[in-house]
Amino acid sequence: MNIKKAALFGWTILCSAATSFAVPTLQLDVNPGVYNKSDSTTYSTSSHFDLTALLNGTLDPSRTYYISAALEPMAGQQNPPPNGSFKLGNTVYSVANMAYGAPPLNGAKTISPHDEFPTYFTEYAFNFDSLHTVPSYDVQTGKTAEGFLYSFGLSVDTSPLLAGYSLHFDLYNVKTNRDGAIEIDEVAPFSHDAQSGTNTTQNVPDMGATWLLFAVAICGLAFVPKARLARVKTRR
Repeated sequence: MNIKKAALFGWTILCSAATSFAVPTLQLDVNPGVYNKSDSTTYSTSSHFDLTALLNGTLDPSRTYYISAALEPMAGQQNPPPNGSFKLGNTVYSVANMAYGAPPLNGAKTISPHDEFPTYFTEYAFNFDSLHTVPSYDVQTGKTAEGFLYSFGLSVDTSPLLAGYSLHFDLYNVKTNRDGAIEIDEVAPFSHDAQSGTNTTQNVPDMGATWLLFAVAICGLAFVPKARLARVKTRR
């Protein structure tokens, strides 16, 4: 290997290493949450959690970013849509009022399906600012890096969703194409998106009521005539 090839090889290795540890421009994190390596998504471990959008790059306070909240599992377009609701910040969103398809809303070019779209979704618009920053890190690996990230926090409550449903979150911004139409621009890698845990709190029988019904049934047996009980026992 001559010096020129050796230098080129060394530069390739250096660039590969730098790329491996690069923090993405956009990513989402959840607290409390856990990163699931099997599908490369951060999941909340509670129905009440904080969703954090992170920006690694030049700050433009006037640029609007979006967090999409999409119904998971993917739902076919129904009339009427599924019931249930959830809360982003101080606003309550009804699933019945969500758009169907893929973000951005009315976009000429939308986000890649990545096993989440089309489905019912809504968008939450916000801006990053210089007052909210955190030390730089990669959500996927947990590794820290030099510098800081701009952050935006959003409280989420998914407890009113119907049992078996959750919300999938993506982070992105949009641009206007040559025809004047809105289309997707920068998107957080799908390995750095987020999701709420599947809601299991709805339609669960109340144990107090269950024991009350059981007690009533037992008491009722005390008033059944013995002859009738005997007939019941002999029927096999």
